[in-house]
Amino acid sequence: MQRYVLTERGKLLIAILIVIFLILPSIIIVVMVSNRDNAADLKASDPDPENTPGLAQYLPPLTGPIAFDSEAGMMAFLFTPGSQSALDEESLSMIGELLKSPQNTTASILTVEIPLLSDEETAVVTGAVVDAFSSYEVPLSKIVFYIYHPEPNIKTYEISLKFS
Repeated sequence: MQRYVLTERGKLLIAILIVIFLILPSIIIVVMVSNRDNAADLKASDPDPENTPGLAQYLPPLTGPIAFDSEAGMMAFLFTPGSQSALDEESLSMIGELLKSPQNTTASILTVEIPLLSDEETAVVTGAVVDAFSSYEVPLSKIVFYIYHPEPNIKTYEISLKFS
């Protein structure tokens, strides 16, 4: 009978899987529910956008950082593949700060969580992220992409970055 020993690498892998499959979706659901509640409140007080001609031309695209924690080695930003082909300046600057995180070691891998999109939109998102890290001379071999299922009928997506 053989005995199996769980190595430090195995423990780390299990911890990462727990975060990816349990904690991260829970956080995303909480954020989406709270945003949905805020949107319902706004709809009740806003005038009907169909009666306001050209309203869309005055709304800026939703882009930029929404979360950053250097100590934890993580950040998140919004990206709209329909109107962006590269990261906005603020997100790009934050990536530079993220690379200074104590979690960024020679052994660390950068995990990037992106939404499941069409091939064309996926190419835009991954291209923008890879270009951003290339500008800081981060090799492609240090970046791993994970896919999540986004809410239907949205055009702006959350992209999460974390060292592991």
